[in-house]
Amino acid sequence: IAIARGASRAATGAFGYYFDVTPRLTIRPALHAAIGEVAPNGSLVPDLPLIENSDGPPINLGGGTLRTGGYGASIGLEYQVRTQPREVDVRARYTWMRLLALEDDPRIDSEADAIAASLYGRDRHPIRNWRALSRPVRAVWEASASAYPGEQGRSLDTPWLAQIGAGLELETSALPITYLDRVRQVGRYANGQNYDGYSIGLGVAFRR
Repeated sequence: IAIARGASRAATGAFGYYFDVTPRLTIRPALHAAIGEVAPNGSLVPDLPLIENSDGPPINLGGGTLRTGGYGASIGLEYQVRTQPREVDVRARYTWMRLLALEDDPRIDSEADAIAASLYGRDRHPIRNWRALSRPVRAVWEASASAYPGEQGRSLDTPWLAQIGAGLELETSALPITYLDRVRQVGRYANGQNYDGYSIGLGVAFRR
């Protein structure tokens, strides 16, 4: 599999369904599809090896692009504990994706498998008497661990990744937006075998 350095864009989609095994345990299978394009900036640095090929020497795409697509599936388990005012979610997920090069280039592997297994936990609870939008403000605590066996781990340059995060969550049920339930912002620290970084994410939850 090859790794690209440069500008990129991608679109992904998934279709799945929830099956309630018990009031607290849910299983969620899903189908996935993706399409993307890597556009290395070869016009600025024409001699820079922009593709690192795990099976051979680096490849220079120059000012061209590499288009890829993919399909796959995942299976997830979700366990929820709703003991007011605390809410706890624990999720396990296994994902497989087949990635394909949409252009015929003998220098680049035409396909590869991306596999990920992850475990994720999140705890939400109100912060004392804090309120916003006529609803309690919640603290959010997160932790996750992911394993990337095979080709995906080699592409990411780390076979595993762990994250911890903390943030705030606002209930939006008082707003005149019938399908929107919650909005949260969480800062995260991630660490892997050859990776270390920080991120800030904004998430929304919709009513089922």
